Amino acid sequence: MNFYENLTNNLYNFFTCFPEYVERWDNAVRKTIPDINLVLSLAECYVDVKDDIRMFSEVEENTDLVHLQRKTRTTVALNLEENMSRIRKNQDSLYVIVEDLLTKLDAIERAASKVPEINSSTGYFYNIPRLNRLREYAEDATKFYQTLYLQIDTAMSNVDYLELLSIKDLLNTWDQKAASDPHIREILAFITFTNPQNAA
Repeated sequence: MNFYENLTNNLYNFFTCFPEYVERWDNAVRKTIPDINLVLSLAECYVDVKDDIRMFSEVEENTDLVHLQRKTRTTVALNLEENMSRIRKNQDSLYVIVEDLLTKLDAIERAASKVPEINSSTGYFYNIPRLNRLREYAEDATKFYQTLYLQIDTAMSNVDYLELLSIKDLLNTWDQKAASDPHIREILAFITFTNPQNAA
């Protein structure tokens, strides 16, 4: 196998899998949004119960009511953790996608570095625009999903059940459907009509 064949095979490997990654990502997002909305509702209840406990605790006769509210708060907290556990599981599936893309991109870059016709100063191939574009698309797609994942990971780390804004931020961060991004659509359209194995 010559250097070009190795490179084009790695490009083919990346882009034949890419539409599936887009679909898997968006499916994970669709599954997660209802769970985040439920977490938001539960967090609102959690805050309300906490405020009720503080208010009822100021009156000695409300001991039984305070005890009931504390039990309610514990139940809500358990439900919150159950839903967050499902969200973390979906986040793990996004992590797998990003790692796969990074691995495939690394294989492309290693293969490209061995092609003698590459311009050492620019990293581009001489007179092979489609090959250069496919490499750019692979880099752009990987960076796009890696950035989205890091934003989600940060929002997950910042979740505080007593700070409803942190959960709303989590919802907004997750609710970014990659397939509707103009550049991702451009990449999907391009690879639909271009066989990466014939790019050279």
